[in-house]
Amino acid sequence: MASATASEIVAKLKLNPHPEDKVDRPVSTSIYFLLPAGNVSRLHRIPCAETWHFYLGEPLTIMELNEVDGVVKLTNLGPNFIGEDQQPQYTVPPNFQDFELAKRSELIKQFPNIEPLITLLTFPEA
Repeated sequence: MASATASEIVAKLKLNPHPEDKVDRPVSTSIYFLLPAGNVSRLHRIPCAETWHFYLGEPLTIMELNEVDGVVKLTNLGPNFIGEDQQPQYTVPPNFQDFELAKRSELIKQFPNIEPLITLLTFPEA
């Protein structure tokens, strides 16, 4: 597999920045979403299924927090789905009525054992 830089991928696929802001997502989402090294996708709730596809680069982990039973589910996406704990794609089920970025303080109260991850994956509160 040829190696490409984040800039080359952005240009080739004509990607635009994803603000992770409120958008209309009636049934499901399937978007090209590039996470350059050092970037993260912020924790959020979604009103529809969100399918993540892995194409190339370093593996990534999708974290789902179940606020009802306190379960933390980690799913690894990556190229080594035979023989390793990685998948080429994964669909996060819908879990909310509207798009909403996670509130750090609320999640830390519910999941104190993963506070460092929550801090990394949420915006500071004003």
